[in-house]
Amino acid sequence: MSADQVLDRYLTALAATAALAKITSVTATGTYMGFDTGQEEVPVEIFAKAPNQRTWIVKLPQGDSYRVFDGVNGWIAGPTARRRSSRS
Repeated sequence: MSADQVLDRYLTALAATAALAKITSVTATGTYMGFDTGQEEVPVEIFAKAPNQRTWIVKLPQGDSYRVFDGVNGWIAGPTARRRSSRS
């Protein structure tokens, strides 16, 4: 049995499939570790909204870093970087 089949059976058993399909936004908090943190964990907040929008706020020691995608364009702004990119 594949992982997808196991998950489908689990959601069906919980009768959650229809409820999950109605979710259009998610907010999460956790930790992030990467090159810009010196491989140390720092707090992060993630906001996502269907169909394809998301924002990450990474709490770096030198100031907050924002990573935003509006479905077409993306931005990174923070204490050391300000960039904008577009999908072709």
